[in-house]
Amino acid sequence: MTRVLEDFVIPAGRGRAILVPRGAVLRIHLVEDRQVGDCCFFNANDRKEVFHVGQSWALNVLLGTGNARSFKHFYSKPPRENVMLTVLEDTVRNHWGNMGGRCSRRLYTLRADGSFAILAPTARKGDYIDLRAEMDVLAAVSACPADRNATNDGRAKPLGITVYSENKSMI
Repeated sequence: MTRVLEDFVIPAGRGRAILVPRGAVLRIHLVEDRQVGDCCFFNANDRKEVFHVGQSWALNVLLGTGNARSFKHFYSKPPRENVMLTVLEDTVRNHWGNMGGRCSRRLYTLRADGSFAILAPTARKGDYIDLRAEMDVLAAVSACPADRNATNDGRAKPLGITVYSENKSMI
């Protein structure tokens, strides 16, 4: 039986942190077409252990569980390299970007001249990714605020978050 622990919408251009207990599933889903989410993941019991994009990419490729667009396991940075989250389902299979960096005021300003190509996302309303927490995870997710380029197809939009458990004994 599925039990919803949290269900909310992050307004366009805003962010929110949520605790995802070990074994629970974090679903990030599109409320409107072509929105990008920006995510940080931390071990909720030791915030020095954090998700690392590059290490996740490398380990998944070397282990045969991923490629440059999507992967099965989200790993923490070295030296720990623990699996933090496992992808259960992904309707887009282009769930991460390593080439554009994280949003910041400086990057946002510098990208405005067109010298850095950003393509519009292909994700559509209803698309989602389900991530099972392999440890207690503090997930920080933003509905990317970019509105001057193709990142969100020219307009920031809301992003849906659901945390659910299929285990009745979970908190």
